[in-house]
Amino acid sequence: MVGRAQAAGIGVWRDDNNSLSQGERVAKREPIARARDELFSHIHRCGVLDAHQDDQDSWMTETIEYLAERYPNLAAGELTQLRAVGMQFCKPVISRLRSEDPPEEPAAGAEQGEVALEAPIKA
Repeated sequence: MVGRAQAAGIGVWRDDNNSLSQGERVAKREPIARARDELFSHIHRCGVLDAHQDDQDSWMTETIEYLAERYPNLAAGELTQLRAVGMQFCKPVISRLRSEDPPEEPAAGAEQGEVALEAPIKA
């Protein structure tokens, strides 16, 4: 008889080649790699990418404390590294936040809704 976990593809299932199942591969990974992946998952689910820098900092502090409890074998240096990687992950190359700078005023002579891209060329 096949259990529900096995029927759903969860657990210690081996395929025809006798290779490790996904659950076994995840379990054999280093704790720092599992903690990093969990941190990235939390970052996406919690919407911290769109938060202000101060909120990201406090959220990251609390989340690293949580991960330290979940992964007690992680050394203090690994937790520091995890925090740094998480904060870097929250600062993408292209910002998703709206600019706090006011929009530019339309150029003189431009109609409502038009923006001049370059100054007119004088001959």
